[in-house]
Amino acid sequence: MKNVKKNILYQTIYQILIILIPLVTSPYLSRVIGAEAIGTQAYYYSIINYFVIFSMLGLATYGNRVIAMSRDDEDEKNKVFSEIFYIHLIFSLLVLALSFIPLFFINKSDKMIYIMNIIFVVASVIDINWFYFGIENIKSIVIKNIFIKILSAAIIFIFVKKPEDLWIYTLSLSISQLLGTIILWFGLKKNVQFVKVSLKSACKHIKPLLILFLPVIAVNLYKYMDKLMIEWLSNRTQLGFYENSEKLVLVPVSVLNALGLVMLPYCSNLASKGKYLELKNQVVKTMQIMLAISIPIMFGMAAISNIIAPLYYGEEYYECGIIILVLSLTIIPMVISSIIRNQYLIPLKKDMHFIISIFAGAFVNIILNLFLIKKLGALGAAIGTVFAEYSVCIIQVIFVRKELSIKKAIEKNLALLIVGILMFAAVYFIPISLSNQFLVLLIKILIGIILFLSLALFILYFFQYDFLLEILGYIKMKKIIQILNKFKYRKIPLIEENIFENYHFSFDDVKASIKNMNDNKLDSIFEDGFINTLYDLHNKYNIAVTLNLQNIDEFINLPDNLLSEFVDNSSWMKVSFHSVLENPLEKEEKIANKYHDFINRIKRIDNNLTLLDSYCRLEGFVGYDDQLQSIYDIDKKTKVFLTADDARVSYDNCSNKNFIYKKTNIRLDNLINVNPQSGMKHYSTNIAKQIAVMKHKQELTNELIIFGHEWIFYDSKMKNINILDETCKYLCETFKLKD
Repeated sequence: MKNVKKNILYQTIYQILIILIPLVTSPYLSRVIGAEAIGTQAYYYSIINYFVIFSMLGLATYGNRVIAMSRDDEDEKNKVFSEIFYIHLIFSLLVLALSFIPLFFINKSDKMIYIMNIIFVVASVIDINWFYFGIENIKSIVIKNIFIKILSAAIIFIFVKKPEDLWIYTLSLSISQLLGTIILWFGLKKNVQFVKVSLKSACKHIKPLLILFLPVIAVNLYKYMDKLMIEWLSNRTQLGFYENSEKLVLVPVSVLNALGLVMLPYCSNLASKGKYLELKNQVVKTMQIMLAISIPIMFGMAAISNIIAPLYYGEEYYECGIIILVLSLTIIPMVISSIIRNQYLIPLKKDMHFIISIFAGAFVNIILNLFLIKKLGALGAAIGTVFAEYSVCIIQVIFVRKELSIKKAIEKNLALLIVGILMFAAVYFIPISLSNQFLVLLIKILIGIILFLSLALFILYFFQYDFLLEILGYIKMKKIIQILNKFKYRKIPLIEENIFENYHFSFDDVKASIKNMNDNKLDSIFEDGFINTLYDLHNKYNIAVTLNLQNIDEFINLPDNLLSEFVDNSSWMKVSFHSVLENPLEKEEKIANKYHDFINRIKRIDNNLTLLDSYCRLEGFVGYDDQLQSIYDIDKKTKVFLTADDARVSYDNCSNKNFIYKKTNIRLDNLINVNPQSGMKHYSTNIAKQIAVMKHKQELTNELIIFGHEWIFYDSKMKNINILDETCKYLCETFKLKD
């Protein structure tokens, strides 16, 4: 995962680099060569791009995926790379030859521009970006392209001075693309070797390449067909408006989608190893965070659209304002689609779901373009694109709705969505009468940031504090988390850190809630009354919970989406091994075997054991050092052994520095007149009396352990469940634990 985080950074830089050069040069070009010339280049690049995608087939996705799956086997990696490259070389050379055919149908004055764009096809012949993405070596791509992109920008600023210099602009773009692919071949031998392969073995890649080629065609139908249709149904000036509007909107989209591209090889690797639950958890977690980040970006871009267009490109481009506003509405659906596509559908080879959604979007786009472009020009194409992106997004969500908790990711962000709408309305409609439009833009941006952050932080801080910490943890703001926790009325540990503060609930014989989830096919673990109560108590009082499982099979057999929710909530609710032994002096080897089996089963759904508690209950077991050591040695995770819930001697002889034992402080069962077992020490049916006895005996520590059996609270009417809240409330009032 460490490499993934680095690659996210490099991929983000790479995507910014791809967009940044045109973004920096666009204001200059808009003023010196004009909208019509920009439209001319956009039109011929749109044509040549179809040859590029035919040259690449589905290589960007397929090559990335198969290299990721074979990267741990050097021989297999060499073989797969050689097979794919040879097939690609044959196809791309054929496509390069075909790309000269349109020259016979192009105006003489534009032939030179088209020929210079053909260099993009030449670059695609030797493109091996897919290999570096597959081995997750994004650093090589980024570093080797920085100089070339900067050189391209310098040529534009130095040599492009008037509309007649359009050919220089076109040549600088195509040559920089060619050099960017050539430079990747330097040092390739360090990562892979060409080997001799048969034509038959190479041909096996044709079918999957063609399958993944279909969605590429579909995507380009509404990514580039827009521009062709504007040329055919409107004019090149409108095409220039659309081109410049799209460039601005693509900046945040490219940065946000960088994560999806980087996560593709990582998720493909998880899929190849059968770690499906971990994969699903990753997708949902990513979507929750990325939606929270994309909401302010989308509404912020829309809010300043009417000012940024003429200020950035010039007064001639005032019409771009409304186009940018409309296109900005595609940011959220594009982010959702990118995550589902790159992190789930493609790694699991659910290519047909991807293809169907993309072709549906393309169909919607083309139909709407036919009706709207003639009347509205570039604005009509933008409206068609919005409907197309939402169509793709909705269809993909429908396909995965039973496998991924998309609903949960969206629900977590509903409040932020409302805040985003309010921010847009305030910023867009606030009249600021200043002659300096740049100053107006800065003021509006500042108002938007202050308004969104203040409202969002208020809502998250008081109502969705866990989610706030997830977002801050994701963007590496742990110091802010620490500051917030100092002032928060309930303290919550840093994400993924096993820090239990104040008091800890330990429940034995947890099986009724698990049975309810299985028998009644619940859609969420929080539909179960007992688990939902624990969640409410965690939010109110920051309790930490251990569910001591007797029957691991029933737990493991829960549906994947429910197991995912357990893993998602493992920062506060964990599971523990709960042995039920007939012989309290059973040999340590047998205990170790039982525990080892428990661990292996947990690893099926949670390879990193984040769900496993460091606490462990061993009923009817006298734990001498050698016996406890046999458990500790299995994974070095079990650090605390909870004492038995009655008067039996339990771990009293433990003196090992690797682990400790803790006594139960409060027994909840007694609060509802459940008779304690023989020899029970200082327990009472009144919690106040229990605490008073503990104070008297000076058995209180910084952490209280509150023990109970699930069945005490889990009956048909859940009549005893309120005792849990009353206990927490009394503890807070007594010890002021929430301060």
